[in-house]
Order: sequence, then structure tokens, then C-alpha cells
Amino acid sequence: MATVIQLIISTLAAIGFLKTFLGLTVTTFLATAVYRVTLHPLANIPGPRLWAITRLPYFYNLAIGRLHFRIHELHEQYGLVVRVAPGEITLITESSWSDIYLKPPGKPEFRKELAQHSLAIPGLVLEGDDLHHSRKRKNFGSGFTEPAMRQQEPTVIKYIDQFIFCLRERSSKAIELNEWYSFLVFDIMGDIIFGESFDSLETGQTSEWAKSTFSYAANLIIGGVVQKLWPFHKILGYMVPPSVRRGADAHEECTKVKLDRRLAKSNPKPDMITPLLETLNTPSGVTYTELRKAIIDIIIGATDTITLALGAMVYFLSHNQDVFTRLTYEIRMTFSTSADITNDHVKQLPYLNAAITEMLRLSPPIPGFLRRIVPPAGCFIGGSYVPRNTIVSYDLWAGGHSAENFFRPNEFLPERYLANPPDEFKNDKRKGYQPFSFGPRNCIGKNLALLEVRLIISKLLWEFNLELQEESRDWIQHGAFDRPPLMVKLTSVRK
Repeated sequence: MATVIQLIISTLAAIGFLKTFLGLTVTTFLATAVYRVTLHPLANIPGPRLWAITRLPYFYNLAIGRLHFRIHELHEQYGLVVRVAPGEITLITESSWSDIYLKPPGKPEFRKELAQHSLAIPGLVLEGDDLHHSRKRKNFGSGFTEPAMRQQEPTVIKYIDQFIFCLRERSSKAIELNEWYSFLVFDIMGDIIFGESFDSLETGQTSEWAKSTFSYAANLIIGGVVQKLWPFHKILGYMVPPSVRRGADAHEECTKVKLDRRLAKSNPKPDMITPLLETLNTPSGVTYTELRKAIIDIIIGATDTITLALGAMVYFLSHNQDVFTRLTYEIRMTFSTSADITNDHVKQLPYLNAAITEMLRLSPPIPGFLRRIVPPAGCFIGGSYVPRNTIVSYDLWAGGHSAENFFRPNEFLPERYLANPPDEFKNDKRKGYQPFSFGPRNCIGKNLALLEVRLIISKLLWEFNLELQEESRDWIQHGAFDRPPLMVKLTSVRK
């Protein structure tokens, strides 16, 4: 009988503890929620209350690949400055570019928010320390200058011509163009970094390195999300799918093998690694591990983004026949042969460059992730004071689609970016939109990206007419993870 009584007492005590714990948890949550919507330093910034209370809506939209769409909707509803999380705001004002991304004279640079991750030794993109980033940027920057691009142009053109040949051979039926874009840009990057391609164009298959790219990126993104879910971050970190972890490890190993093979070459042709070797593992240079990590950043940044940009270009041209006609006329009337299509020449084509810039406005390959952290002293952004440690960013997708910034913002109108645009575009904030960002941490691969996109689009349209297939007509309206294949029927205009 005494045992039963003790059991009952223990059970009641356990229930009492559980009720107390739940009560404290609910009270803490409610108190936090009330604070964040009433007394928090960002309480006066407009935005949905649920987003101000918890990051869960933000993470949900990120997970389904539609965060950029949703933030655009919030800006349409709440205005130019929106609170999208308890400690985060996004802006689409023209002045916010310089306020956030340029280094103020005599003041600290805004730290990159993505620097808060679990990498022991980050590469170039995720380097949080300003001094280390500056050192790495200085070392890698020489491989992305205009002279460096001129040196690599023959290699780029070689693979583009192989790409065109592969498409011509398969033009009897519809082609999944993004797949072949991916083959092309991976082969280019493999050659100009490692001195050897991934052989994707030759085999018509995705390389093992490219296959593991998604796992590597997913592992970083999940890790960044998990760290914001304190106090459960350590437990949740173990919930990353094993397949993602294995893929990320395979990606690192594949990069190491290729880099070691490149470093072992006694007389390699000049590539992006060549200028780094003289100071490798010295105080002014980069270490071997930093080199390996940065290569991963650069190849991912220069492949997935360019593939998305090229896909978007075809999508917009297919939906705007007048633009397609004018652009193909400019290209086909300028060049007599495909061999005439060089970067020096395509840089001079006004409508081509206007169309590329307009594509980047409507479909920036990286619509977000330009987040920065306000320094400890706080700062003024767009004339308003923003407290310390607030995460701030210019949202590219929302800014590019805002009627506050552009006339007829949802239409593909390259004319707005011509040297003398029609009067209807005179109030467009063209200089206030920076798809490659700017400042100390702008896109290091801008010259390479523009080189590739100009040449690929020019050679593609010189050779083919394009017909987007019905299943891909709304391709760009899908989220990042549910886009259908970009099916295109190609018809050669050359005998």
C-alpha cells in the first residue's frame, strides 16, 4: 500500500513539474511576443506581426524556395522598409545601397550576416573577418580582372562552341536547356581553375562534383538556419539528413583531389590558381585550406548563378517576341561568322547589354542573402536610425519589382537601360539597383559572369531560333526548388 501511495505522490509531483514547466514556457513565449511587437527597438518598423515574433515564417518560405516572392509581397503591402524577422529588416530604397554595403570613412564595415556559420575555416564568400576577407580578396582578385578574363577568353569560347555543337546535334527534339547550360559552365570553371574540365559536355552527364554541389550548399544553409534556433540549435544540428552530410563531404574530397592534381603539375597552362602560387602558405597569401575552401565558393558561385541567369534570359526572350527580334537582329547583323563573336565585340552591343541588365533586374540569380549586421554603435540607413546588431539588407527581388523604383516594373523592357532611354523610364532608379552588389564585398566574379553570359547568349542566338515549350511557360514563377525543366525547341538558322 505504501508503494502505491509513493507512486501516486511521484506521479502527481511529475505532473506538477510538467505543468510548471509548460506554464513557464508559455509565459516566456507570450512575454517575448509582446515585447517584440511593442517594446523592441524595431517595433515601429512595419511588417506582419507573426514575422516580428518568430523567424518560423521566414524559415518556412526559405525552405520551400519562395522567400524572395514572399518578401516582395510584404514590401508591396507595407512599403519600402519591412521587418521580416524579430531582428531583421529589408529595404528597397536607393540610398540603402551605400548606407549598408559601402565602408563608412573611419567607421567599421557592416559584418556579413552569413559569417555566422559553423565552418572552422571559411572560404571567400563566408569569411566574416574583414582583414582576412581583404587578404583573400586581394589574392583571388587578380584572377578576375579584365586582363585575366582576356587571357581566359579562348578557353571560354572553346567550350561555348562545343556547347553549340552539342545542341545542334540534338536539335531534332526539345532540349532541357538548363541542363546543358550547367554542363557548359561547369566545364568552363573546371578548366580555368584546375586546368581540366569536368567533361560534362563530352559525356552529356553531370559530374560527381556538380552532383554533390547541392548537398554542400544545403548543409551550409541548414547549418545557418539551425544556429538561429537557440536553445535547440545543437540538437537540431544532428537532424541534418545523413545523405546531405555525405554529399557535402564528397564535395570537399572531390575538390581536394582536383586541387592536389593541379598543384602537382610541373608546367600547367595559366589559370586562376597560377597567380596564387607565389604566395601560397605565406602571411600575405592564402593557406592551402583557404584556397580549397575558396575554390568551392567560386565554382558554386560561378556555375549555379550563371545557369539561372542564362535560363532566365531564354525565358524572357521567349515571352517577349519584339525583344527577341530586335536582339537577334543586332547580333546577326553585327557578326558574319561565329568566330567573330568575341568579348571585345559583344561588349559594344547596346541592346544585348541592356537586355542582360534588364534580365538581372527581373531575375537576380541571388535574390537575397546580401544581409549585413549593423555595428555596435548603430547607424542611419535612409535617414532613419537603426539599432545595433539589426540584420539589414537590400532585397534584390523586391527592389527590382517595385513600382517605386521602376516604371512598369514587371515587364521585360531592355530599353530602360539604353544610353538614351525613352522618357517613360527617366525616373527609373537604374543606378540604385546593383545585382552584383558593390563595396568591399561585391561579386568578385562579375567580369567572368558578364563575359560568359554575353558570349553564350550571342552565340546561341546567332545560331538558333528558340521556342519555349508549353511545360516551361511559367518556369520563372516557380520557387527555387520546384521549377520544371526548361524545355526549348531549337531551330538552326545556319546551313
